Amino acid sequence: MRRTYYLIQRGGFWYYRLNRESGLVEKDEVTWHTTGCENRHDAENYLEDLLADGHHPDTPAKRQSFLQYSAPFFLWDRCPHIRRLREEGKSFTRRHAKIQRQRLENHILSDPFAAKRLSEITRADVLDLRSRLLAKNAPATANKALGVVKVIFREALYREEIPRDPAAGVGKVKYRKEERGVFTAEELRRLFPDHGYGPWRDVRDCTCFYLAAVTGLRRGEILALRWQHIDFDRQCVAVCEAWKGGKEMGPPKWDHLRVVPISSRTIDRLYRLRAGSVRTALEDYVFGYDDGSHIGETWWRKRFCAAMERAGIDWRARHLSPHSFRHTINTIVRNSGQDPAKIRAILGWMDEAVQENYTHWDLDHLKAWADIVDSIWEP
Repeated sequence: MRRTYYLIQRGGFWYYRLNRESGLVEKDEVTWHTTGCENRHDAENYLEDLLADGHHPDTPAKRQSFLQYSAPFFLWDRCPHIRRLREEGKSFTRRHAKIQRQRLENHILSDPFAAKRLSEITRADVLDLRSRLLAKNAPATANKALGVVKVIFREALYREEIPRDPAAGVGKVKYRKEERGVFTAEELRRLFPDHGYGPWRDVRDCTCFYLAAVTGLRRGEILALRWQHIDFDRQCVAVCEAWKGGKEMGPPKWDHLRVVPISSRTIDRLYRLRAGSVRTALEDYVFGYDDGSHIGETWWRKRFCAAMERAGIDWRARHLSPHSFRHTINTIVRNSGQDPAKIRAILGWMDEAVQENYTHWDLDHLKAWADIVDSIWEP
């Protein structure tokens, strides 16, 4: 009599295929299913339990280990989660996928948790994983790593490959976040004097970070800025593109395209930058190299840190970063009594209610922003 099943080993795991003699399938299977076991003895025990149970799993994912099931996750061309989101028109960048994959590999796949079968993982297992993550990492890192696990389980549940989500209800670890520092008005005047470059290396450095300081644009939005996005006559910047890492460009965060008013002082600085630039065609980057490529993350970080050192600003102790310019300008304009909805609109923090209001605002309604910011440099 023929065997009721066949076993083979692939990639360190044992896989099975049922024959009709098992009584669980009508005809011999041609598809191999994982047992989630790394040695033959455990695989044979798994098959004995399967035959005794008298039910062949309808969803093979239930029988896979977390390690096996998560294998394609956050790999750009293989991840079912990314594919679904992109098909639904939602944003997911290659940079974010790479970061999530690194978290998965560095913190989860090497943990005993990864060897557990997907259908057998309990909330207690997830809580134990969180405890082990906390024992080795800072709370923020543990939360981000656990977030990756949550994404995978939510996707498996959404696809109806598991009957429940064991990570549901497992919260983040609470901890006191270090508040991001903000610059004072006096420091802004010292960093960006009307004449010269202050602590910055050249006109490009000075103009780049000055624009961050007076508009609140994010790093990716500034580094993707092209000359065609600047309207010198109407004195505004169109934020319609953002650098996502590597060579990837895409829409701004949350897909919030917007127009940001700028002052005459800012226009003058941009004129001076363009006058000394090699690349000035409409499609050229405002802040780019002579070969036409845009500057990147390393340049952004190093130039900021060097300028802070030269200006005598203790940026480490005060938790200052380039993103602090965004928080600083928000604080200054908010304290001036400006409409919070307009502030969110300019900074790209729009929810649906604000979006509806924003559609009725023209550039003149937002000009007060540039005037308030410009007053920082007024004597």
